[in-house]
Amino acid sequence: MHAFSPAIDPPWETRSDYEAFGAIASAFSTLAAKHLGTRTDIVLGALAHDTPGAMAYPSGVEYNWRTVGERPKPGKTMGTIADRLAHLAEGSEERRITYADAQARPVPVITSPEWSGSETGRRRYAPFTVNIEELKPFHTLTGRRSISARRLAQWPPGTTARVGSRRTRRGARCGVARMKVENRRCRPC
Repeated sequence: MHAFSPAIDPPWETRSDYEAFGAIASAFSTLAAKHLGTRTDIVLGALAHDTPGAMAYPSGVEYNWRTVGERPKPGKTMGTIADRLAHLAEGSEERRITYADAQARPVPVITSPEWSGSETGRRRYAPFTVNIEELKPFHTLTGRRSISARRLAQWPPGTTARVGSRRTRRGARCGVARMKVENRRCRPC
C-alpha cells in the first residue's frame, strides 16, 4: 500500500475525495473564467517587529488614504513585494508534477521560497541551501520563520548589551532585564 493510494475503492456509486474535489475544481474553473476574470497575486514581504520596514512606509512617507484620495499601490506606496526570491523557480514554469508521477516514484519538487533546498540547474539536493545562500530566515517547527541567534545578539541594531550579560542583569528585577534605548545604545534603567 502506498501513502497516496486509497486503502479501499469507493463503494457503489460514490467517488473518492480526489475525484470529488477534482469535479468541484473543474466546475469552479469554468464559472470563474466568466465571473472572476484575470487576477494577479501579490505577495507582500514579511516585516520583522520593530524594524525600519515595520515602523515606516517606503521613503519614510506615511499616507492617510482617506485624505489623500489615492489608492494604495503595493511596492510603491505600501510595503515591499516578495520578488527577491522569484528567481528560484525560473525555468520550471512548464514543469508539472502529476498524481501518477508521485505514485510511481519520488519526484523532485520545484524550488520555491517555501522549500529549503535548491535543485535548480541539475544541482543535487542539499538541505537549507536556500536559507544560507539567499539569507532567508529558517522555519521553526511550527512553520513560523525564526531569526538566527547571531542576528538577535545585535538586536535592536546598534545596541551593545547582550542578553544575559552583566550590563543587562544590573537593572533587572525578579530576573527580568529592564533596558532603555537612548541614542541607539542600551543602558540599564
